[in-house]
Amino acid sequence: MKFIARLFFPVLAIAIAVFIISHGSFTYEDLATELLGAIMFTTMFFFVQNAFAPSVEISPYIAEHTDSNGDKEYVLKFINYSFSGIRDVKISVRRFSSEYTVNGGVNSRVVELLIAPNYVKSIDGIWSALRSETKNNAYQILLPRSIEDLIRDPSKSLEIMVSARDSIVGRERIFIQKYNDLQRDIISGQFKHGLSLKVQKLINDSSQGV
Repeated sequence: MKFIARLFFPVLAIAIAVFIISHGSFTYEDLATELLGAIMFTTMFFFVQNAFAPSVEISPYIAEHTDSNGDKEYVLKFINYSFSGIRDVKISVRRFSSEYTVNGGVNSRVVELLIAPNYVKSIDGIWSALRSETKNNAYQILLPRSIEDLIRDPSKSLEIMVSARDSIVGRERIFIQKYNDLQRDIISGQFKHGLSLKVQKLINDSSQGV
């Protein structure tokens, strides 16, 4: 219903504008023909926008492994499945926790966790990645070690938000992945290369991968 409501007024405006330009004045004669043409034009416009809209998939798991210094690292991966490339990619990491109020209620508190980098200028699309072995449309983000506090506290959760614009038509979309149980969602290992969101366990790691 919302889509129809958003589509109706642009279609009507285009039909009236085309009719006035063609006939010099507004009358109800032959308006149905102009309205049909406007519907077809608007439908094609929305179809093109949807065809080139960004399509990003965020991993439902977070990979955990140990670096050369013996410290734990937490890595997230997402893939651009868009036909074309995406630009102005912004990554946001948020921590959610429940805070009890004086009257016994519960409020959700949101805290932005700092990551670097949190902005990517552009990422190749699926078409470019398939044509060239040197191009990759997957991206990994190193998460802050402070998420270890969330693992020990089941009342806290994590949310990853990725926003991006299509490099051709400029349409923006937002993608969100929530991690409500980090003890389950964090997997020991490393992400596989390329178009895979699976976490592969390391050779010296006895835990299971996914």
